[in-house]
Amino acid sequence: MSNDLSDDVSATEDESGQPEDGTSEEPKKKKIGPFRETTVLILIAFAFALIVKSFFVQAFSIPSGSMIPTLEAGDRVLVNKLASGLPSRGDIIVFRSPLYVAPDRGPVSSVLHWMGEGIGVGQAKNEFLVKRVIGLPGETVEVKADGVYIDGELLPEPYANFAQGPGPLGTWKVPDGYVFMMGDHRGRSGDSRWFGPIPVSSIVGRVFLRVWPPSRFGGV
Repeated sequence: MSNDLSDDVSATEDESGQPEDGTSEEPKKKKIGPFRETTVLILIAFAFALIVKSFFVQAFSIPSGSMIPTLEAGDRVLVNKLASGLPSRGDIIVFRSPLYVAPDRGPVSSVLHWMGEGIGVGQAKNEFLVKRVIGLPGETVEVKADGVYIDGELLPEPYANFAQGPGPLGTWKVPDGYVFMMGDHRGRSGDSRWFGPIPVSSIVGRVFLRVWPPSRFGGV
């Protein structure tokens, strides 16, 4: 009896090494159709966008002229959500309005609203405000006709717009954990002069880039 196994192999395989019945020993790979592949890519991109929106960057639409000329109504800006702690004086930040009362929403409506916020649409009117940080915790802010005073010292404000007057005047003490916010367009801004200092915990993030309109694209 021969110990050569070549005869046994040649009896079951052709010259190409494949079984004579034409079947392949390797399982066939299923092809993913172009529609399915596109759908998967869209879902991945959407999930990535939601992660970015939740933790890093969020888009907002400017609803009013309270920050003219720095920001105009209709501008779209990006907000750095990592900068949601205690801001620096002069920072432009987005925060939840202390006067806003959220409506009752169902689960589906709440999810759609949350997703819309991420791309700067579907944000409820007056839900978020965009203002500039003027007073920090522990400081006394005094607004006079000739400018803003912090602990008795006049604050230089090259960005301030007094085209419609200085707006409400008065004196406010900023508590710990709070900041005092004002709009650059002093005569048209509903800000901390109306509703008082806002808690740092209500800050969404710092505005760092204007993305719309294209003619005004640039850092803030």
